[in-house]
Amino acid sequence: MLKEQSVAEHTFRTMAIYDFIAKRLGIDTPWYKILIHDIDEAETGDIPSSHKNGGEFKLSEQSTEKSLLQLADTVEARIWLNRYGIIRYKVDRYLGNKINVLKQELRREFPEIGCVVDEVYNTGINYD
Repeated sequence: MLKEQSVAEHTFRTMAIYDFIAKRLGIDTPWYKILIHDIDEAETGDIPSSHKNGGEFKLSEQSTEKSLLQLADTVEARIWLNRYGIIRYKVDRYLGNKINVLKQELRREFPEIGCVVDEVYNTGINYD
């Protein structure tokens, strides 16, 4: 079933996933940062990160908080596309690679991050 996602839906779902991950890792959630993470897309609509940077994800020096937000954002996009969109192999592979790079980076500080992300997928955080 193909369904268009609003920025509000995406932001809410990203907040739910970020909150789930942050609680499992014992981190305080900076709600305001999650609320504004895609504020520019309220006007333009969602712009997939694969189009923002030429189709390649490269992890730059960034804070743990930003890495966690990117992880939640990407997990949300992958869940949404698998559930409601038409996800193609190339897009799924890109999102999967991005998630793996972020998990690898975060594993230094949070060795359990892989299990926590798996829990997000397995519990299916029902936000409908």
